[in-house]
Amino acid sequence: MGLLVPLGVLYLAVVAGQGLLKFLRNIYLYRVAEGVTRILRMRIAHSEDFDTDPDEGTTQSIISSEAEKVGDFVAESIAFPLLQAGIVLSVAGYMLVVESIIAAVAIAFLVPSMIVVAVSQPVLNRLSEKKITAARDLGQCVLSDGRDVAGEDADPDGFIERIYRLRLRFGVVKNAAKGLNNLINYMGPLSVLMVGG
Repeated sequence: MGLLVPLGVLYLAVVAGQGLLKFLRNIYLYRVAEGVTRILRMRIAHSEDFDTDPDEGTTQSIISSEAEKVGDFVAESIAFPLLQAGIVLSVAGYMLVVESIIAAVAIAFLVPSMIVVAVSQPVLNRLSEKKITAARDLGQCVLSDGRDVAGEDADPDGFIERIYRLRLRFGVVKNAAKGLNNLINYMGPLSVLMVGG
């Protein structure tokens, strides 16, 4: 009974500390995302360095929605790996102290997962780039009043079909990578149970 109150207070302090750290992380994410979005919008609004001459609709789309997506991505690309690395290091350190063989087996399953990400992410990036380009071309096509856009003779159906196919390919690659990673994640605890047993 003597330890119950101090342990309860310690638990409460840890929970409150975790909540505070999570709050600070989320505020940091918003600041980074909005800062990057603001910089992109300013550069686009005052830039003459486009490879092509986008019309007003395309420029408006880039400044409004595309800049926000880039800002969110940049914020997550910094914070998410740091958070995950901290979790992995703390759990791996604990497991290595408690049972080093089981920890080594569990850590070994991180390697295939990292390979899946390393192979699939560049493919997803290329598909995203093509999808954004096709969406811009579609916007220009619709607003161009018959001008030739990207060799498609201002046919919006061609761009719509291209975006559809790219989105399907993106979905296949993304879900295949997630499925493989889920399988690998289930194999980790199974291997720990088998080795531990």
